[in-house]
Amino acid sequence: MANILYFGTLNSYVTQNDILVFRKNRHDLTIINVYPIDGNCKEGLIDYEKLIDIYDADTSGKLIRIDRAIARMSKNIIVDCFKLKAKKFREIFKDNAFDMVYASWGSNMIPYMKIIQKAKLKVPIVYNFLSYPQNVYKWKVFLENWYCQKTIENLDGRIHATEEMYRYMINHFNLRKHGLDTVITPFFSKRYRFRRRLPLLSEYDGEPHIVYIGPMSLPWDDIRQEIYEITREKIHFHMAQPNVSIKSNPYLHFFPYFPLPQLTDGSLATFMTQFDACIVLFNFKACSCMDRFYNSFPSRFLFALNAGIPVVMPKGYLPECEKFVNEHQIGFAYGNLAQLKMMLNDEDLMRRCRRNALKKTADFTYEKEFHKLDELIKAVS
Repeated sequence: MANILYFGTLNSYVTQNDILVFRKNRHDLTIINVYPIDGNCKEGLIDYEKLIDIYDADTSGKLIRIDRAIARMSKNIIVDCFKLKAKKFREIFKDNAFDMVYASWGSNMIPYMKIIQKAKLKVPIVYNFLSYPQNVYKWKVFLENWYCQKTIENLDGRIHATEEMYRYMINHFNLRKHGLDTVITPFFSKRYRFRRRLPLLSEYDGEPHIVYIGPMSLPWDDIRQEIYEITREKIHFHMAQPNVSIKSNPYLHFFPYFPLPQLTDGSLATFMTQFDACIVLFNFKACSCMDRFYNSFPSRFLFALNAGIPVVMPKGYLPECEKFVNEHQIGFAYGNLAQLKMMLNDEDLMRRCRRNALKKTADFTYEKEFHKLDELIKAVS
């Protein structure tokens, strides 16, 4: 068992997922929160008793808001310059006998890892990237890599979501300089899995029904044009009520947002079982750098694995997802929307994909991958 200082967000399903599985494997977590705690957020908040809150509202208030991605990077650079944070971390480590630091998600926590490294707190750091790079514009990816390089190269443990992400890291950073590396597929806990199967909607009306699990808050998430084109093919498209305006039509359907508690009780995964497939989409046209999509498994893909339903996606944009789907025969990539509809209507194909997705969902769990993380923790401690 390790005593771990965990850098996480209290309204994140990633943090929730880690808490569930770390605890089950007898690791002691203390969450250090670096973001504002909003009790009214629609995601809900994780109820966790071991919490250290270091969010500084005054610092955040001084930030200039440009656009969301560059604002995040501006915040990172500013936070890195505040000596107060280093002093705070020294106090935290003085009062607690932590065996290691664990952080995750893209480059979000890199500034804090940089402070810990500069403060020479002599505690190993394991970083789970999940998605990297985070930015989708070439010049921002350049800045992201430049800013993160030294910190990444000096991490004691690095967890990559895919072999392709690991290759990307090797090509952009000197990983041989220091630290250990491993590849761990970022599945969700088995607690996220469906509890029962619902009848397929397509059995009632004879038309294909697909579900989309994802936001529409960022430019690369704005898939309104793709939705209009899909529904014109008379494919029913189901999604959570978006926070942007969207033209209604008979083939577009909305469902309520599922907060955190309804992930771990299987409600979302159970709800998804009534659809023929889960579609994984982004507004790829808005991006000038595709590395993020080439390297990672998006959450909107991983949620489908909890439901045990087929997964579909446009061909060529998400190669790691395509590779996974083809290897396990749990879905397909389509070349155009006419092909998508034809394949969704192929009863033999869909029956085979459903059978495989249902059969293999028990293997697609964080619990079954966690032994790799346990081995890394032991190796760096």
